[in-house]
Amino acid sequence: MAKDLSVKPDTAKNTRWDPGEPEEDRGDWVENTVDIYASVDSPPARAEKEHPKAAATAVIICLALLCLLLLAVITSLVIRHFTEVERSKRLQASLDNLTKERDQLQTSYDTVVQQRDDLRKKLNASLCHLSVGSSWYYISPEKRNWNESRQDCLQRQSDLLIINSKEEQELLIHLNKRVWFGLTDMEEEGTWKWVDGKPLNTTYWNSEQPDSNGIPPNLEEDCVEYHAGVWKGWNDRSCLENNSWICERNIC
Repeated sequence: MAKDLSVKPDTAKNTRWDPGEPEEDRGDWVENTVDIYASVDSPPARAEKEHPKAAATAVIICLALLCLLLLAVITSLVIRHFTEVERSKRLQASLDNLTKERDQLQTSYDTVVQQRDDLRKKLNASLCHLSVGSSWYYISPEKRNWNESRQDCLQRQSDLLIINSKEEQELLIHLNKRVWFGLTDMEEEGTWKWVDGKPLNTTYWNSEQPDSNGIPPNLEEDCVEYHAGVWKGWNDRSCLENNSWICERNIC
């Protein structure tokens, strides 16, 4: 075991040799082996140097791992962002296509509706226009008062029907609807005239007609309609009432 350096040397033993001393006086030599160790109270110098280096290495490794983790998160977010952008572009393209198809369908629908309306007008025209002998007739699909009905006929370059033949009276019978025609006594009560100013000659009144039962006076029955149903004849009625009407125009 090593000796303690703090122990005082044994001066009784000869540990040095003086050249001037006779060999016989040298005495016996004592060889001492001294092992030198650092004091147990002080930490090793190498451990003190290696500890900061290891701590720095650990910090660097942690920072590197954090950087790798952050890079992975950023990469994931970037990929997700571009994925959402592409998805949004695809959805927008689909929406644009649907909008285009909707507009095309709307255009097709409008075209079909227009064609339907045109066909309806042609059908109504074919049903509402008749020709008997030398006259052309228009039967209205709507209802107006007597004066408005006549104005419509005038706009069609015609006038309310003047019944001057049995065939025209039979035409009204076959229509089987209440219609205004061109007979009135608005100018003079009881004096019936056609719209062309000619006096009434041939009549097809219902029984007990005309009776002019309008009360008050502004509702006097000064206009004549064909009354379909049981009567099937002429009936005087207030000109303010709404009826269908029939126009006549001579074509020869």
